Amino acid sequence: MSSTRVLSRADYLDRRNALRQSETENGQAAGASRIPPRPRGPAYDSGYGEDSGYGEEANVKRSFYQPLDFDTFEIRLLRILEDHRRNVRNVITCSLDHISLINPPEYTALSYCWGDANKTVPINIRGWGEVQVSSNLGDALVHIRHMGQQDPRRTGKEITLWVDALCINQQDPVERSQQVRHMRQIYSRAREVISWVPCSSADAVEYLIKNQFHGRHFEATRTSIPPPSADSGIEWGIYEAKRLFEEEENSKRNGWVEQGWSIMEDFFSHDYWRRVWVIQEVTVATKAKVLCGLFEIPWEDIDTVLAKLKQDPEGVPFDSRTYLKAMHLMEFRHRFQVKREPISLLDAMRWTYQTEATDPRDKIFALLGLCHDGPTYVPVPNYKQSLEEIIADMSRAMMSFDRSLDLMCFKGTSLQEDNQLPSWTPNWVNLWSGSLHSMTVHEARYADWHTTFSFNPILYGSTSQILKVEGLYHGSITRFTSELVRPGHDGKLTLTIEPREPWISSTSSLFKSDPRLIDPPPNSINTRDSIWQTLTMGLLPPEWNDKAAAFCFSKLWTPEGRGSMHNIALIEWLDRNAWFECEGYQKLLQSLRWWSQVGRPFTPPPMLPVSKNYEPPRRKPSQGEEDKAVLVLDTFIETLDKVLKSGMRLAAVRTDWEHWEDTTVANWEQLVLVHPAVKESDQMWFIKGCSVPIILREVRDEKEGVRYKVIGGVYVSEIEMENLEDEEKWTRGEAVEGLQGDSIVLHLC
Repeated sequence: MSSTRVLSRADYLDRRNALRQSETENGQAAGASRIPPRPRGPAYDSGYGEDSGYGEEANVKRSFYQPLDFDTFEIRLLRILEDHRRNVRNVITCSLDHISLINPPEYTALSYCWGDANKTVPINIRGWGEVQVSSNLGDALVHIRHMGQQDPRRTGKEITLWVDALCINQQDPVERSQQVRHMRQIYSRAREVISWVPCSSADAVEYLIKNQFHGRHFEATRTSIPPPSADSGIEWGIYEAKRLFEEEENSKRNGWVEQGWSIMEDFFSHDYWRRVWVIQEVTVATKAKVLCGLFEIPWEDIDTVLAKLKQDPEGVPFDSRTYLKAMHLMEFRHRFQVKREPISLLDAMRWTYQTEATDPRDKIFALLGLCHDGPTYVPVPNYKQSLEEIIADMSRAMMSFDRSLDLMCFKGTSLQEDNQLPSWTPNWVNLWSGSLHSMTVHEARYADWHTTFSFNPILYGSTSQILKVEGLYHGSITRFTSELVRPGHDGKLTLTIEPREPWISSTSSLFKSDPRLIDPPPNSINTRDSIWQTLTMGLLPPEWNDKAAAFCFSKLWTPEGRGSMHNIALIEWLDRNAWFECEGYQKLLQSLRWWSQVGRPFTPPPMLPVSKNYEPPRRKPSQGEEDKAVLVLDTFIETLDKVLKSGMRLAAVRTDWEHWEDTTVANWEQLVLVHPAVKESDQMWFIKGCSVPIILREVRDEKEGVRYKVIGGVYVSEIEMENLEDEEKWTRGEAVEGLQGDSIVLHLC
C-alpha cells in the first residue's frame, strides 16, 4: 500500500527552483538555440498582455526566468552593469534581480515605444548571454547608461531600471495578467520615469521647449521703418538701406519660425505620444522627464508647452498640430497630480479613444490603475478573455452600478455590423478605429444629458448577450435628410452633383406669393423654431434670442446666405435637402426651405433680447445692422456645420399610436436628429432608465422571437420635448397616467 507525501510550500519551491536551475545549466551546456522573436509590424504600446505585440519579446526560453513570488508582490529589475572589458560593439551588459514592491530599492521606470519589430540589437544578460531586443529599446538603454555615467550624484556606475520587455516573462500569460495589476505601483514607486522619445533634432527640441516656448510661442514677425518726411536724397538713401536690412532680418526670423514649427512637428509626431500605456506611466510618476537623444527635458516643461498651445491653437500652423497627440497626457497628469480629482473609467476611455494599441484589450487594461471605479467594472484583467466578453461584462456592470442605460448611445459615426459586440454595449471598437470626429455631437455632449436614476433599469433575466429592459414605443422613421459629405481618408470631398430645380433666386418671391408666410399662426412659428433648434442642437450662444436664430435660418436658402458660406459640403447639403418635407400645424406638409421663410424678418434683430415679444421693423437695414447680421449668420452656419459634420441627420418620426389596439390617437410627425446608421422603418422608443429616446431595429428570429438592435440615441428639441413630457417622466421611473400605448419588456441583442 503506497502513501502520498504532502509537500510543504517551502519544499515545493525548493524542488521547483532546483529543477529550473538544472534545466538552465543543461540548456547552456548544450548551447541550446534561443527562440527567435515573432515577426510583428510596428506597434505603439509596451503591451503587457497575451498576444499584444507591444512588448519586446526577449528571445529566451521559459527557463530563463525564475518564477515571481506573487504573495510578496515581487517584480524584476534590470540592472545595467559597468563593463570593465573592452566592448568593441558597445553591447549593453545587465542582470535581472528580484525585488518586492512592498519595500523596493531605488529604481527608474522606462516608458518607451516598441518601434520596428524587424530591427533588433543584442544585449548581454549575465548568466545567459546575448538576447535580441528592439533597436529602439537598445538605443534607450545606451543613452540611459550614458546619462547615468554623466550624473555626478550617482556613486556607482550601475543603473537599475524597470523595463516591461525584459522584466516580465512574455511567455507566461498568468504572470503578464498579474503584473498588469501592479503597473500603477511600479511607475508611482519609481524614483523617476524616463520617457524615451528619439528625435533627429534633439538639441533643437530641447532649446525650443526649454527657452523659446517659455514665453509666448514663436510666430512670424514683420517690422517696418516709416519713410522720412523730408524729400532728401540722403535721408531716402539711408531709409532704403535700413529697409533692405529689415527685410533681410524679417526673412531670417520667419525662416527660423518655419524651421521651429517643423522641428516641433517632428518631435510630437513620434508614435510614443499615442501609446495607451504611456498615459498611466506618465500620469502616476512622482518625477518624470523626457530623454530625447542626450538631452533631458522635465515633464513640467512639456506641460508648459502643451498648455500654451492649448490656449492659442489658432496660432499654430495647421500642418504643425501633431502636438494634439500628446494633449491628453497633460490633461490626465494635471487632473491626477494637481487637481487630485477622481477619474472614472468611462471618462478615461472617452478621452483616449484616439490612442493606439495593437491589442485592443489594452485600451481598457491600461487605464484601470488610474480610475477609481476601474476594479469595480473590470475586477481582474484577463488576457484569456475575448475583447467582446470584456466589453459586455464591463458595460453591463457600468449600467447596473450607475443605474442608467445612457451608455447604450455610444456608437460612433458608422455602425459596424460585423463585430461580435452586443448592440446594447458602446461600440468601442468603432470609436477606437475612427478619426478625430468619430463621435456624433450628441455622443460628445454625453455629460450634458446623462442622468443617474434611483432604480436599476436592467431587468432580471438579462445575460451577457441579451439585455432585458422596459420600453415604450413612440413611432417609426419615415424619411430623413442626406448625410453631410465628409472628407475621405485622403482629405478630399467626393460630391455627387445632381440636376435640381433652381430655387435660390425664387426664395424671396416665395415669401411674396404665399400669404401663409406673412402672418403665420403661432403653431407654424413653433414648427419653424423647432426645426432650427433641432438642426443646431441648442449649441447657439446663450445670449441669442429666437428672433436672431430665426433670421439666420431664413437666410440659408437665399443669395445672401449662400454668399456667407465657404463650406462646399454644407452648400451641397442645403441644395440636396431644400425640398425635404416637414409636417407642421394642421398636417401642413412643406419643404424645409418653405418653413425657413415663415414670418421671415427683413431686418436682422439684435443678438441680445430686448423683450420676448420683440418684432423687428420691416424696413431696409442700415449698414451697421447688415454687418451685425453677417457676424450672427456666420456663427449660425458654423454651428449647423458642426452638427451635420458629426454625421447626424434630420429625420421625420411618424407616431403610429394605432400600433396599440386600445388607443385611437391620430398619427402625427416629429422632427428629430438621429444617428447616421438609421434606416427607414427603424423605431423610436423610450426606455425606462435612458435619458434620451433611442432608435431600435427589429430583428425577428423563428426560435428566439423578436429582438431589437440598438442603433443610437435621438436628439429632440426643447419645443418637441414639451409634447413628450409624460414619456420623459416615465423614463425616470415616475408614475404617469394617460400615457399613449403600453410599455413592454424588450430583449436587446
